[in-house]
Amino acid sequence: MSTTWNELHAAVQLLIGPGPQRERLAAAFTNHLQWLRPKDFPSEVRDRFVQLINVLYVNRIHESAGKDVGPIAASDGADMNAMSQTILELYDAVTRYEPIPVKENPPADQGPAKPGDEQA
Repeated sequence: MSTTWNELHAAVQLLIGPGPQRERLAAAFTNHLQWLRPKDFPSEVRDRFVQLINVLYVNRIHESAGKDVGPIAASDGADMNAMSQTILELYDAVTRYEPIPVKENPPADQGPAKPGDEQA
């Protein structure tokens, strides 16, 4: 699931970046989300992912057919906010399911190394 986490992380980074929300959401879909599949997600959030992708994909098809100005053109501000929120929630769910690795603490009986301590 690390690829899923990486793609969602990159999508969230795009969503919080500069530029109009519509363009950020379109870039998140085009560059990162469209490559993910439902099986890439924990079962608890698969349906939410499918619903999001269906909305984004339908908008993408309309754009390709020349019906809209952009992949998210048919969406209003509230819809775009909801889609962005869903992406953030999916990212959160995957992060909680597969936490980011952190440095391990030294064993309790050893404690941290002190300056000047030599290990033989």
